[in-house]
Amino acid sequence: MEVMDFRGKGFSVEAEMIYLAEKHGLRTIEVPITEIYVEDGSTLNPWRHGFGNLGTIIAWISEKRPLFFFGIAGAAFTIIGLILGANVLYVANAGGGVAVGSALVSVLFIVIGVFSVFTGLILNEIAKGKEKE
Repeated sequence: MEVMDFRGKGFSVEAEMIYLAEKHGLRTIEVPITEIYVEDGSTLNPWRHGFGNLGTIIAWISEKRPLFFFGIAGAAFTIIGLILGANVLYVANAGGGVAVGSALVSVLFIVIGVFSVFTGLILNEIAKGKEKE
């Protein structure tokens, strides 16, 4: 079995190489190189390259530590929903009426947050089961 089996394409292989080396306990060293950059040398958009690598890293985090990834996002959504809901109640108690749109957005954020936390819990247990095999 090869430990450096790359699934990515383009420059995301660089990040995947570091990830696989760490995952399989390989030793890495830094080797200085000399690079000459020429005009019109790279055809890849740096924004696309950067966000592509960021997306790959976020996907790895969600696979390796799902409770952390989905738990943080879920907690953030839930807190935002609770703050919006508290604002709706404050305005309603002040005699301004119930802002139905804000109330629905608040409920939506809370539901997304709770589902995200439970998704993280379930995926965390699945990941633990795979590690035991």
